[in-house]
Amino acid sequence: KMTPEQILAINAGLSADVAEVLKEQARAQGLSGERAMEAMREMAADMANERESSRRHELDILKAGMAGASGVAHGAGGKSGDAGGEISSSATVECPECGRTLKAKANFCNGCGHKMRT
Repeated sequence: KMTPEQILAINAGLSADVAEVLKEQARAQGLSGERAMEAMREMAADMANERESSRRHELDILKAGMAGASGVAHGAGGKSGDAGGEISSSATVECPECGRTLKAKANFCNGCGHKMRT
């Protein structure tokens, strides 16, 4: 659990109003000017460290997502087999009428209409 002071310290890096509240609290607690400034420096340093840690975490997540997307784009995790590119020679036949290359399972030539199967 975070204390109210820790929550205020985190928010001080995000809002000038919150930083002002922290200054007033330090004065009300009777801290000397130098001690108050030191406390503010510590809080600001803690906040900067917290932001850096959060930024690194976000970048790690982004990199992991990009690596996954890149892997999928390169075929990782996908179904193997023909992706609809070139037709392999064992899966093709040539039309005896016009010479066009067709899929081996074609019933008719899509060039001349010749019946391919009997």
